[in-house]
Amino acid sequence: MREKIIDIALIVTLIVVAFGITWTLLTLNRSQARPPERPAAAERSSANSTEITPLPVDPSVRVQQNAGQPTVPNRQDAAAAVREGEPAQTEPTEPRVAEAEPVPPGPVRLERIGFSFVTGGAGACGVVLEPWEHVAVSRELLAAYGCGAEITIVLDDDKGGYDRVDAVIGDTMNPSFSRTVNIYVAEDEPAFEYGLTSGTLRP
Repeated sequence: MREKIIDIALIVTLIVVAFGITWTLLTLNRSQARPPERPAAAERSSANSTEITPLPVDPSVRVQQNAGQPTVPNRQDAAAAVREGEPAQTEPTEPRVAEAEPVPPGPVRLERIGFSFVTGGAGACGVVLEPWEHVAVSRELLAAYGCGAEITIVLDDDKGGYDRVDAVIGDTMNPSFSRTVNIYVAEDEPAFEYGLTSGTLRP
């Protein structure tokens, strides 16, 4: 009889311990899954806060109404800023274009003669460029002679075995150049080794 009572007590104790362990695990999981609560005072302060901190305003920039885009200061504003010792904001300028003198009749001294590879495509004059047959000339030379004009280039230095080239104008170049000719050469030639030279153009 006494042994039965001890067995029952042990079983009851095991049940109680198992229940306690299960309850503890459930409580821990529930507390970890719950998101942290914000302090009530912080919620009240954020909900009732209507104070706005102004941003510093640059007086040199004006904002257009209903556009939201800053305007570029006009010249009077720029001049006033310079007078006050502030850096003036200026409008962007276009790239500088070389102002070439009118092309005189007869031979023309060339300040720059370069060499470019043919690509198999057509130049500005609409003809397929061929090596040692076509040249690109600066804008004022193109205006003076026109596309398809036959010219002779006399080189100051021998390049690729040539000291003069009889060629046809087939292309032009960037407007920043003047008194300049580019001679087209084959793709397998050392055009970069030819470098730059000077010479004379004879129409």
